[in-house]
Amino acid sequence: MKLFIFLFFLAFVFLSGCDEHNTSLIDAKLTKFALEKNLPIDDLPVFYDQTQYAYKSRAKRDPFSDFKVSMSALSIDKTQIEAPDLLRKKEPLEFFDLLSFSIVGSIGNESELWMLVVNEEGDFSYVTIGDRIGRDFGEIIDINDSGLVILEKNSDGAGRWFSYRRHILKDENK
Repeated sequence: MKLFIFLFFLAFVFLSGCDEHNTSLIDAKLTKFALEKNLPIDDLPVFYDQTQYAYKSRAKRDPFSDFKVSMSALSIDKTQIEAPDLLRKKEPLEFFDLLSFSIVGSIGNESELWMLVVNEEGDFSYVTIGDRIGRDFGEIIDINDSGLVILEKNSDGAGRWFSYRRHILKDENK
């Protein structure tokens, strides 16, 4: 109990110094700031409703990648298909972008034709009809004298899948 009385007395002594003396200086400064001219504050900007933009350039060439003349994307044959098997183990050529491949040669006979493709890392591979190539679930569906025809599968983001025919043409300058 003595401790409580001592603490109460000590608190009373400390708080007794907090009276209203010498507040005139603070009041004078506050009055001075209140009389100063306030700077104008701009109104909040008006945000107008923006029209929706439909991104329609998915099938076009990526403007940030190197342009290759031997690659042409044909999105004319856009057809809706079933979703590919997303759990299937990818083949080695499916880890490269389709634009990174170029054809350097071919070999074969009347029954089967093979194309020699090279990726941007310099790795060579032989491909034939049915092989998988490119990151977009590409499958080689035709090989002819001018190059490869690949059927790629892309999603529109809404659960629908579409197929596109893409060509890798032989570079006659090599």
